[in-house]
Amino acid sequence: MIPLHCHSTFSFHAGVCTPREIVAHTKAQGLRSVALTDTDRVSGLILFYRACQDAGIDPILGVELTDPGSQRNRHPPGFPGSDGGHLVLLAKNATGYGDLC
Repeated sequence: MIPLHCHSTFSFHAGVCTPREIVAHTKAQGLRSVALTDTDRVSGLILFYRACQDAGIDPILGVELTDPGSQRNRHPPGFPGSDGGHLVLLAKNATGYGDLC
């Protein structure tokens, strides 16, 4: 099983681990790959990629995009009606990574 929807500290109010900590946890669990899908930003992907290289983990680069018209933006996280309105995108290759950015 590969975690395909992980948030780091680059996701406001959603992640508690740094990209490097996510990679360390992945390695400790004996997994070979993990995705980073921070909310509405790709600013942690380079740190994540480098940490994966250092640890021998296959990185999956991604992002979780929020629909600006969704209920999620109208209510704080955990509030009724705050779910939905997001899409996780994963890059298949370097071209896909460029498209994410």
